[in-house]
Amino acid sequence: MIQAVLDNLNGYNEDESLYDVSYRFLQDDFDDLLKYGRTSYNTETVINIIKSERRRLKIRYFINNALIFSDKIFRTDVVSLKKYSEMYSEAVKYYRFASVRDKGIIRQNKEIKAFKKDLRAGFSDFRKHRKTGAGNGIPDTEKLAEICCEMTGISADETKIIRDEITEFIKNCPELYLKRGIFAKYIGSMFGVVKYGYENRSSSFVKKILLGSCYGITYLFDEIIDDPGYSSDEKEKYYSNVSAILMSGRGEKINHSKDSLMAFSEKAVVKMRDELSEERWNMVAKAYSAIADASVKGAGWQYSDIISDEELYVNSALKCAYTRVIPAILAEYTISGEFLTHCLRSGNIFQLPDDLRDFFEDTDNGNITAFNYYKYGINPLNYHPVEILMMVISRTSFIDYPELKDACELYMSCIFQSLRALHAKSGDKDLCGLFLEMNFPDNYIIRELCLTGRNYCMVTDFETKIAGMCTQISLDMKKAVHEQMFTDDKSFSS
Repeated sequence: MIQAVLDNLNGYNEDESLYDVSYRFLQDDFDDLLKYGRTSYNTETVINIIKSERRRLKIRYFINNALIFSDKIFRTDVVSLKKYSEMYSEAVKYYRFASVRDKGIIRQNKEIKAFKKDLRAGFSDFRKHRKTGAGNGIPDTEKLAEICCEMTGISADETKIIRDEITEFIKNCPELYLKRGIFAKYIGSMFGVVKYGYENRSSSFVKKILLGSCYGITYLFDEIIDDPGYSSDEKEKYYSNVSAILMSGRGEKINHSKDSLMAFSEKAVVKMRDELSEERWNMVAKAYSAIADASVKGAGWQYSDIISDEELYVNSALKCAYTRVIPAILAEYTISGEFLTHCLRSGNIFQLPDDLRDFFEDTDNGNITAFNYYKYGINPLNYHPVEILMMVISRTSFIDYPELKDACELYMSCIFQSLRALHAKSGDKDLCGLFLEMNFPDNYIIRELCLTGRNYCMVTDFETKIAGMCTQISLDMKKAVHEQMFTDDKSFSS
């Protein structure tokens, strides 16, 4: 079945869309997951991991409070040093987790040691990153580029192209979008493509930077579509333009949107088209079309619609899987059946933790996810999304990657991080009461998860921490770039 998906992605057997053939593969995979849940899923293993994490967080909670008290008495700052140590440790753990989650790669000790060496200097500089005193007050984007290269283990002697791409993105991106954290997605996307290409020893490093930047810019698409400042007619025309680009060939003329932000994102897709080979561009266009088909299907759902477990979980897995496939295509990574299988089977590991974290925002904005449909939908689901997520994690850990001994612990960390964010967004409500409000089922695993309660605040979320730093840096840069442009305009006028 995966061969049919791979053939379609490569331009063969195109009687069906990539979405349709991928959906069929995931239907079979969902049946396999439920069969695994009935026959092989060991809930005791999962429960033991949750209990172990709760004990660890409780100890950390009491130690942290003791250190805060000690710092007040002795006027020391041990808490900050401890937090830095925890972030460093969590970064190494995240590196191992992200490698197997995104690529199915189990990092060896040699690679982990090399990453630690790069991280030690890079993360320290990243924390201290400030505006330079170069007279114009603009943050040192070249230094930021160097730090990002260090943290991803990439040797980049020339960072000017990265600096220019970052500056151009900041100039064009609205401040509101930066406040929502899009800069972290942009940086992560750029270096995700670069990292794929660097490890794969593929062609031109500069080309990978440009393609990575273009990929990061495409995150503006969702922001624009969700922006109430644009009319429905503007959004439809924009969607039509992007669709036309995806169906076009190299060098083909495109009539861009009149809105400068829309045009900026459209031009990024055109640049991807013209930089890639015809074969790779067709693969990217198909992957984006599959994501768009999944998004359109999800956007049309209402709580009054009868939606099955299969429809919800397959659609979310498919959409998120191809967001992991695209950077690999851009970086000239070999797209094998094994890699595609990994991405598709792991789709809900990417998506469901985000849906849990964003439950309140999705509900307020009318976005239908498995979590809010389980609570508000007319059709009772057979499986709660946390139950599906636990089964996917267990199957991936023990069936797909049995040689990675702590795989389940690594994957479970994404649930703990989402619960930390959810608990904070709720105003630190009693978590068991919150689960009841959200209509979580009453079972042993759910009870174990909610019992950790306030101690989730001690979970170290490296990805969110870095995203917060990126957001602040981007806002500082936006202000400085705006001031510089204003100064240049005054000089030109005089």
